[in-house]
Amino acid sequence: DYSLREYPTHGAVVAALAVGDLDAGVVSRTALRQTPEDVQRRVSVMAQVARVPHLLTLAHRRLGKRLTERLRSALLGFGQTAAGAAFFADTGYQGYVVAGPNDLLHLRPYWETARQLMGWRH
Repeated sequence: DYSLREYPTHGAVVAALAVGDLDAGVVSRTALRQTPEDVQRRVSVMAQVARVPHLLTLAHRRLGKRLTERLRSALLGFGQTAAGAAFFADTGYQGYVVAGPNDLLHLRPYWETARQLMGWRH
């Protein structure tokens, strides 16, 4: 038996685990790395459930191909800048990569749920 509880952020889930309000939770590995070390020491990873791109940067078509490509180039090069290197070191993110069709297939089971939650129509 279990009961499902929703929290506003992954960090809130880790905090609830650390203080004993939860017995188990689901969070991203990056969110766990961003949690203070003293809190991390109070929890342990039971299993890795799935490996999916959990942070996507999207652009609307109205931006056009030229601006979209400029943005893509800037994001892909961000890690080579001092500010980008510091950002990735601080957050635990590993950098931007171009998502291919196979990467997005892993997200397919969640598309319909996301559409419903966001009020999107087909």
